[in-house]
Amino acid sequence: MPLGLKSAETINALGTEMYVEFLNATGVYDVDDNPGGFGTPNPDRNQVAIVMFAEHKKVAGDVAASIQGYNALSVESFTIDITKSVNGVCNYVIFSILIFDPGTVYENGDVRYDTTNASAHFIKEMVDDEWVERTPEELIDNEEVVQLNKFAFPISSAIEFERSLNAIKMKVLRRFVNCECEKEEYEPKRNDFEYVAGLLQSATNAFCTQAYNEAQIDIEKIFEFEESLVNE
Repeated sequence: MPLGLKSAETINALGTEMYVEFLNATGVYDVDDNPGGFGTPNPDRNQVAIVMFAEHKKVAGDVAASIQGYNALSVESFTIDITKSVNGVCNYVIFSILIFDPGTVYENGDVRYDTTNASAHFIKEMVDDEWVERTPEELIDNEEVVQLNKFAFPISSAIEFERSLNAIKMKVLRRFVNCECEKEEYEPKRNDFEYVAGLLQSATNAFCTQAYNEAQIDIEKIFEFEESLVNE
């Protein structure tokens, strides 16, 4: 089995950055437990450049994601900036590209990461016996390049909304415990919080391409719901 990239995503407490860790997630080659890991017969980490392309998938049109600077030869994880203006589903692709060897004869279709100019590394593909420079986005679905195409769900304002709903729920809960309000007043707030928390958890933990449209609709419902609460 060839190298098979894996990744794990986490979001910082402020909801401003998403971390995509691939090195430990991909792991070390093991013939039985991890045949897609780094190491013989697959490439070692130091034999490949790892690059990323990312964008926010939006109903109104995709928006390029901001990826913090990294060294493709040594990076172990990526950081994608998150802002409220681009809430939604984030699609990222991680590429593993073999490093160019000037002493090797290449064929059409080969893709390599050229490091011969120390200050200007770049990706290139052999096309009609000539090297053509490529961007990461142009390599998506290129069968000659090992790549991991995944979706994640970094919606910072929805996370903040979940926290605000929880604060409202706890405030009403205190009144309920102190017999200052009835169950009919507390239960709707608890249900509201659990609805939003459930959407966020399921979308973050088990997102897939097929669920994109459905999840996008749910997010629109969240913001409509938020607006209705603000007007209470």
